[in-house]
Amino acid sequence: MHATLTQELAALGRNPPNATAADLNFQVIQYARFATSWACGKQFAVIYAVDWPTWLAAMEIRQLTGWPLVLHVHSLAQERAAPSETGWAVALERLALRRADLVLASTAEVASLLTERYQLPPERLQTISVSNTAAINERLLHIEHHRPGHSAGSFITPSSK
Repeated sequence: MHATLTQELAALGRNPPNATAADLNFQVIQYARFATSWACGKQFAVIYAVDWPTWLAAMEIRQLTGWPLVLHVHSLAQERAAPSETGWAVALERLALRRADLVLASTAEVASLLTERYQLPPERLQTISVSNTAAINERLLHIEHHRPGHSAGSFITPSSK
């Protein structure tokens, strides 16, 4: 039996109350494997990763395709977890932010933390709430239409069906 991408994403959100950071890390890695193989051979124009559990998959897809990567940041790893659980998350965050073509911060506070901790240049950082789908879609369309070798495609998010 093969799971769909939607089923795999749902599994990421189903952590039992006693789940450890290692359990979530394992799920993120498994999801990245699934999403990367799913995305191979599909046509799309921009990779949009809506939250940190999808960033590993998004980076792998970008590595394979070269398509622009947009990350949406809601919180930083140091704020999400206990200090003993942040190592892997901080490393993933640092790598993903370095590779992203554009980083969308969900709040001005998150944007400030990103600038302070990762020195993201202003041209690669914008503040757009995750609930503002119109602004997100407008930004993604802008990236699609202004990238080198533009040809109309569709968006792929590691959370798409």
